[in-house]
Amino acid sequence: MVKVETKSVENQEAILNVEVEAARVEKSLQAAYRRLVQQVVVPGFRRGKAPMHIVERVVGSQRLYSEALRDLLPEVIPAAIQEAGVEAADVPEYDIEQLERGKPLVLRLTVPLQPRVELGDYRSIAVSGTPAEVTDEQVHMALQRVREQSITRSAVHGRPARHGDVITADVRIERDGQVVDAREDIQVEIGRNSFPAGFDQHVEGMLIGEERSFELALRTGEAPAEGAAPEPPQMYRFTVRLKGIEEQHLPELTDEFVRSLGIGLSTVEELQQELRRRLERETELATHYNLEERAVALVVERSVVEIPRTMIERQAEALARDRMQRLEEQGIPLARYLAAIGRSEPEWRRELVAEAEQMLRRALVLEKIAEAEQIQVTEEEVDAEIEEAASSRRDPVERARVRDALNRAEAAWWAVGPRRASGSRKTCGCARRCSSWRRWPQRTRRRGCPRPHSRARVAPLPRKAPRGAGSPPDRGRNR
Repeated sequence: MVKVETKSVENQEAILNVEVEAARVEKSLQAAYRRLVQQVVVPGFRRGKAPMHIVERVVGSQRLYSEALRDLLPEVIPAAIQEAGVEAADVPEYDIEQLERGKPLVLRLTVPLQPRVELGDYRSIAVSGTPAEVTDEQVHMALQRVREQSITRSAVHGRPARHGDVITADVRIERDGQVVDAREDIQVEIGRNSFPAGFDQHVEGMLIGEERSFELALRTGEAPAEGAAPEPPQMYRFTVRLKGIEEQHLPELTDEFVRSLGIGLSTVEELQQELRRRLERETELATHYNLEERAVALVVERSVVEIPRTMIERQAEALARDRMQRLEEQGIPLARYLAAIGRSEPEWRRELVAEAEQMLRRALVLEKIAEAEQIQVTEEEVDAEIEEAASSRRDPVERARVRDALNRAEAAWWAVGPRRASGSRKTCGCARRCSSWRRWPQRTRRRGCPRPHSRARVAPLPRKAPRGAGSPPDRGRNR
């Protein structure tokens, strides 16, 4: 028998007080004892023959009760959710408030409910804009980037390192005499690297074979409490041993250089014209992207969205894992990254929570618009999206995620306005949920849409869970 009392329902979370009768708890304890007594060796008893109080003394009360809860909670939590008449949108959390032999088990369940979205007057929103004109300075900078892609290096001796050189060095970072990071034979471009401010000034002027130590102030550590003054920066000692210097050489911008690029152009003038065309195309796409962002921001601002805390925390954790994975791929420790952006880890994670909430608000509003306007992508568009993704995305769950993402992209494009006038629209098939026009040449779509994209990924929004879903150990979580 399970007694359930709904304590409160607010912020799309239901708080349930659950009481399980003592007889049922005792039954689970007996079942746990029968399993454990076959696993443990108790001196003076044959295997499986030790009494329950002896086994509890050997394995500890915590293990015995944990073993009992392993069977009991997957039955109790779904039954309590069903009894309360709520639908769990995510994994529920539970706190054990009473667990004693001979007494009822008392739980406090926090059940996240489906997010609530009420759209505002989004039909009256109108945004407009025209692409900015591509300047000669932008073309010049694009030419410079092309030259930098063909840069060459040559080892130099007999002179100190200077701005623009690429040095090979061993770098050790210490704090209070403890090494926090140490690397050998790393290459660092002086004036363009991820080390904190002040690093370049200290290594400029070094000679090959020289070792130099210096201190830099980095802001790390715990974030201050509300209203408290921030902690002063911590001093870190850097030790750099210079092992090599390479000077960088930019190629001359000549017709011969243009032909060597192998892109079918013969003169500098042709390259300039091609770069200008590309910049104009990118500017047009960026303008549409900005219009789309402005329109969606206005729709979200006019809407009422309530999201359970657990869903926001899950999205924030997904963002943190994604960022840390990218840093690891680049060989950048999290501590060095945080020092470079001037954040402590708690501050950084709080910012991710705010970012996660905005991402979810946007996604939920767009899904609601897609539902209200009956926007549905075709199976052909879903197939095109999956074709550009890994083969692992062919399962039904991923197919549903892709369809939802494309529907959100369609809704974002719809919010800008042209569809209401023209009545026709197709996505570009970009694997990053792009909502640009499918009017660019086929070769452009194969390369990927040239519009600017945010690489942040929105965690899949959960479908409505079946009544009673969300039980441990596979579907429950103790906070």
